[in-house]
Amino acid sequence: MNQSGFTLVELTVVLVIMSALFMVVGLSVTSIENGDRSELRQALAIARDSSIEHEIPVQVSSAYGSLTFFPDGSASGVLVSDSIRVTVDEWTGRTSLE
Repeated sequence: MNQSGFTLVELTVVLVIMSALFMVVGLSVTSIENGDRSELRQALAIARDSSIEHEIPVQVSSAYGSLTFFPDGSASGVLVSDSIRVTVDEWTGRTSLE
């Protein structure tokens, strides 16, 4: 008998991974105001890579906006603060900080 679906363990693992990502990204978005761009770039790269690896959309949200990375490598959205604007190329998923 072949049943499709997810086990509770699989769902728990995905939730733990997503929680860790949100924590990392949340810390990075906080550091936007301090001008720490390299940490933000790294957190966004982790979110994008995790989306591709786990084949699930990963959304990065803050008070400044949100970005969504998709399993095919594409992304959409924008994050804006007083000092930094993060935009995403919708086709490649690459982020740029202005």
